[in-house]
Amino acid sequence: MLIAYSTQPNAVAADGNGRNSPFTGALVREMQVPGLEVATVFRRVAVNVNRETGGAQTPELSVSLLQDFYLIPRKAMSVPGKSWGPRQALPT
Repeated sequence: MLIAYSTQPNAVAADGNGRNSPFTGALVREMQVPGLEVATVFRRVAVNVNRETGGAQTPELSVSLLQDFYLIPRKAMSVPGKSWGPRQALPT
C-alpha cells in the first residue's frame, strides 16, 4: 500500500497559480520518468514541492510495499523504436 499526502498534518496545501497545485504538477512530471521506483518518485515530488513553495509545504508518504514497484519499469525503456526522454508521457 502507498498513501501520498500533498502536505503534512495540520498544514494547508498550496493551490498554485496554474492549472495544477505544486503537488499535482510535480507528481505528473515525476511519474513519467522511466525506471524510477515509486518511493523515489514521491521523494522527488516532495523535494520539488518543498522547493516550489519556499519550504511552506512538504508532502508526506506512507509506504508498506514489500518489494520495488515501478510506474514505468526499466525494461520499458528498451522498447524498440522508442526513445524515452526524462519527462516523456506514457505511450498510448
